[in-house]
Amino acid sequence: MRRLDFFTITFGLLLIGPLFYGGALALGVKAQTAGIWATTFFVVIILGWVFSYVFRVLTTNMTFNQQIQLMKGSTELYRQYLAEKGVDPDSKKAEAPEIKAGFSDWLEARSKSSS
Repeated sequence: MRRLDFFTITFGLLLIGPLFYGGALALGVKAQTAGIWATTFFVVIILGWVFSYVFRVLTTNMTFNQQIQLMKGSTELYRQYLAEKGVDPDSKKAEAPEIKAGFSDWLEARSKSSS
């Protein structure tokens, strides 16, 4: 989630309560009843958001976990690339700029051949 997304969601959540309250008042609901309904609506929205977060944590469907999986996958692919080039992954040659530069071309060619 980008910083802009966070601020947009937060601003939206802060506006939900007053907008719901104003809408209820405009429909002729008493102020006290409108306040109770607006608060209830706001709490339900927040609880839904929290439960969705807890669900993502429990199912390890979080951005950090996805990045770790991608990194593990790309490490394995890099090892495959080095093996095809005949380079030992633990050698200094594996860190050479020309070897690393060829990796993106190798990945691109590999993805084209598999599709």
